[in-house]
Amino acid sequence: YKPEELDSAVSITAQMLTVLMRKETHRQLDLLGDNDFLLKPPLGDFGSANFAQITSAIEPGVRSVRKVEQKLSALSLSEKEFARHLAARRNLSAPQQIEFVKVRDNGVLSSRVLSSRLDTEPGDRFDIAALNTDANHLYGLQMYEQVDYRIVDDGEATGVEFVTRAKDWGPNILNFGLAYEDDLEGNTSFNIAARMTRFGINALGAEWRTDLQIGTEPELFSEFYQPLSFDSRYFVAPRVQFRSFSENIFEMGNNVARYRTNEGEVGLDLGRELGGWGEFRIGMFRGIGESRPIVGDPDLGRFEFNTGGVFTQFRVDTLDNAQVPLNGVFADFSWRSSLSSVGGDGNFDTVAAALGGWSTWGRHTLGLGAFYGTTRDADPVGRNLFELGGFLNMSGLEPGELSGPHAGFLRVMYYRRSGNIRGSLEIPFYIGGSIEAGNAWQNTADVEISSLILNGSLFLGFDTFFGPAFLAAGIGEGGNRSVYLNIGRTPYNGCC
Repeated sequence: YKPEELDSAVSITAQMLTVLMRKETHRQLDLLGDNDFLLKPPLGDFGSANFAQITSAIEPGVRSVRKVEQKLSALSLSEKEFARHLAARRNLSAPQQIEFVKVRDNGVLSSRVLSSRLDTEPGDRFDIAALNTDANHLYGLQMYEQVDYRIVDDGEATGVEFVTRAKDWGPNILNFGLAYEDDLEGNTSFNIAARMTRFGINALGAEWRTDLQIGTEPELFSEFYQPLSFDSRYFVAPRVQFRSFSENIFEMGNNVARYRTNEGEVGLDLGRELGGWGEFRIGMFRGIGESRPIVGDPDLGRFEFNTGGVFTQFRVDTLDNAQVPLNGVFADFSWRSSLSSVGGDGNFDTVAAALGGWSTWGRHTLGLGAFYGTTRDADPVGRNLFELGGFLNMSGLEPGELSGPHAGFLRVMYYRRSGNIRGSLEIPFYIGGSIEAGNAWQNTADVEISSLILNGSLFLGFDTFFGPAFLAAGIGEGGNRSVYLNIGRTPYNGCC
């Protein structure tokens, strides 16, 4: 670009990249020898980002090759020679059986950790699809810029060697997120979040993840994940969490107050990875907190509480997209036992199960979801209540409008990919709706199908870089209606 053309951040960035590429180009030109050919098609001002005009670059390329056609012919083979060349290549094809599997790594992880991620073993038949899958398993550790494999012969046996190249810019990763939710009736939440993940802290592959969120619901969460063996199956994970959030209090369907809750909790989890599709955890927790009214009758009063006990959790996640799933299954089963001997305010149990599945045919996606939670031996007016309400979780109701020690709901949703919003970037665009049925109950004897309340929604969805964005309208029995503008939150995988 000429100086007067450097009038935007895009042109300045392009100029900077051009300077760097020209420097590398000149270095490569200096390496050319007498047997090398340099072709320079006259492309004019055709740029590397001119994808829409790519066909205009073909003819100049053809002409530049034709000019040196006689010189290039010296490198060509006759039909018979080329046939012998192909036959020689077939003789160098992969072995029928793999006799050894190696990993050559330039990162911090032990080679035994990486080998445990591979399904291919000595004695297996050579299978390109299986080797590609293993390479993807290593790349999925998010520590490598490139993962490749090759057939090697050590003189006595023939096998496969996986080669990894650690990231020049990592392995630590910093992510940012934005979440905005508004029911267009005065209830708004806005949060900005950041996540720092440190990979490969030691040879066993320890990770340290910290989430920081500021806004309507500030939160700090930090967990240290330490595998206990080279196969990374069993792990221990100490964690700490501090958060602040608001809860609406309803009476006969009317919002009578809003409480602000501040709480902190520490925990120690022991778990096991279940391949790439799930995990199982058990652990202990201890926490403190306080709630105070910020809207409503001040005589409602402020109260403090203590949490402490043990828990078990089993989670399955095979979703192809965490934001707008097209295929896969999500399941979360948890049992949490409050124990006064560990510091909790009482002895009671909560059990919850959330299920979801998605399947896509062409542009059409069908999703099924269900949730049920129950509490045993707890004070029915205490804090340990399940809440329903909000987009896709009884869409016609406000968040928390239904609550009780027992709650459940069923959901059927459908959306169709209607194309993209055109521009410099393409953003998937979805139109869909949902039918939901659920309720919250004070006693298990009240849990009946006939007591379920019907709700539904219609929505427009966009899968953006900031997360899913939805504009939705919800309706429920009795004429309840809600409108939602939701950015950055994924409301599919559970409700409470």
